[in-house]
Amino acid sequence: MIKRKRRLNDVFFCVFLAWGTTPAYAYFASLIEYEQNIYLKSVKKSLNIVTHVNITIILLFVIIFISNMSKLVEIIYILNISFL
Repeated sequence: MIKRKRRLNDVFFCVFLAWGTTPAYAYFASLIEYEQNIYLKSVKKSLNIVTHVNITIILLFVIIFISNMSKLVEIIYILNISFL
């Protein structure tokens, strides 16, 4: 059980290090359950914010793509008329 918890702590440390948070705080927060729960709640909140930002960016790109597609269709239509 201790080895498994230690391995999980190392996994949390690597994940938080890769994610760009303060690795020391992430590591010590994973050692103590109370701090771990608080930290994971804050990470979950920030992940929700990141998810909302990603969805907003994706929707923005979809809207830009659709608006450009309508312009592309107009250009193709004009070119077809000019070739007739």
